Amino acid sequence: MVKDMSPESQNLDYKQKLIRSFGRIKSRKLSSHKNFLLENIFESYKISQINKNISENYLEIGFGFGDFIFNKAKQNPAKNFYGCEPHLNGIVNLLGMLEKEPLKNLKITNQDIRIFINNFLNRRRSD
Repeated sequence: MVKDMSPESQNLDYKQKLIRSFGRIKSRKLSSHKNFLLENIFESYKISQINKNISENYLEIGFGFGDFIFNKAKQNPAKNFYGCEPHLNGIVNLLGMLEKEPLKNLKITNQDIRIFINNFLNRRRSD
């Protein structure tokens, strides 16, 4: 892993920094409704833990605008779906779908997948 000394990476929890991403995190200014979704709905869909009581848990890395993961979760209510997407516009698009049709088996994060996997593996080791 290469050290990244960019200001964005200074708040990471582990010693080696990530390689800086060249993709966009946000493309357009968010509307007031999209800001509302981030401020009021995002927290209830953030991944706080992996539900180990359900035998089938699926992780989608880079869910784009969320159509696929939303439909899979809707069609499979007995399975858990977790999505990681750093692009803010994709997050708010999926939150808009979840606002209209809430799903209990779908959780998301905008965290870098490398950090998420590292934290997930550390939690599993301590269980």
